[in-house]
Amino acid sequence: MLHKPTLHHLLGHLSSSVRNEELAEGVMAGAAMIASARGETDFAETDYLMSVLQDTDLLRHLDFNHCFELFDKYMGMLMTGHPEDESPVMQALMEAKHVKNGSKIVLMTCRGLCGTHTLPTTEELEALDKVAKALGEDVGPE
Repeated sequence: MLHKPTLHHLLGHLSSSVRNEELAEGVMAGAAMIASARGETDFAETDYLMSVLQDTDLLRHLDFNHCFELFDKYMGMLMTGHPEDESPVMQALMEAKHVKNGSKIVLMTCRGLCGTHTLPTTEELEALDKVAKALGEDVGPE
């Protein structure tokens, strides 16, 4: 039998790892939904996402390579044009709801990603609205 503090530490670490993965999946799925609304990604989107990962307290400890692998995976699913490929992305997006303030972090990341080139397009705003509804959040004022 494990000593109680050891067990508590082990379970805390496992729980933290699960929360980190849920947050990474949610942020990258939401970002992919916004980026795919405009089309193929370029340096502007990836540069913005890197700055968010580096500057946000709850995200800076995530594995950036893993995050961008998730982003590429979700972008690939969304760019196929098949509606059934959106379902796993939406499921990953909603994983962030399990993390305290995860929905707000995803939504703020997505809001910032809208219009990285110019003003947000109609498609980006529609995708932002879809993300907000999936998270049970309001888009808020522009």
